[in-house]
Amino acid sequence: MNGFIRKLMRRKNRLHHKAKTRNRAVDWERFRIARNRVITEVRKAKRDFDSKLDSKVNTESGTKSWWRMVKKYIKTNSSSNLQFPPVMANGTVLDQEIDIANAFNEYFTDQSQVDDPYRVMPNLPILCENTLDNLELTEAEVRDMLLSLDVGKAKGPDNISNRLLKSLAGVLTKPLLQLFNTSLQLSCFPDIWKFATVRCAYS
Repeated sequence: MNGFIRKLMRRKNRLHHKAKTRNRAVDWERFRIARNRVITEVRKAKRDFDSKLDSKVNTESGTKSWWRMVKKYIKTNSSSNLQFPPVMANGTVLDQEIDIANAFNEYFTDQSQVDDPYRVMPNLPILCENTLDNLELTEAEVRDMLLSLDVGKAKGPDNISNRLLKSLAGVLTKPLLQLFNTSLQLSCFPDIWKFATVRCAYS
């Protein structure tokens, strides 16, 4: 959309209003001519834009500029609007999000499979004599970590933003300190902390 097309559209609207008011054949003919010209110019502008975009993608080096243009067309503000391109897996085209996610999951898990499941693991010697048997965090360390959180990062599965954690650092330091030290003393890592929101980044 440019100034020339907007000018043509305003003229088309004026002619349409005049044709509806007077209801004369000559006025309707002028409106149809103006309407057809607007359609032609809009299509020409779209072709020119696509041509420039194609030239820019093929000539610019680096991936940042390419992804910057992709983000203009992919709406990522809501997960419900996120659309993934089709993926070919084992000769089958997958276009559903759950199928694509399962295909990626199977692929990455296959990369970590041992070829021989009955192979005996080697008995490696312990090269370090030092152990972490008395690890304890301090209030200053927990407070510094809370204050250093990046507020621009996305929320986790708990839907608690870094901005909230950072703004309440003074209140949350002691309860989090007790929670972390208890976890270290008992050598227990809560299962809920193992959950994460993972999305594939196409490259």
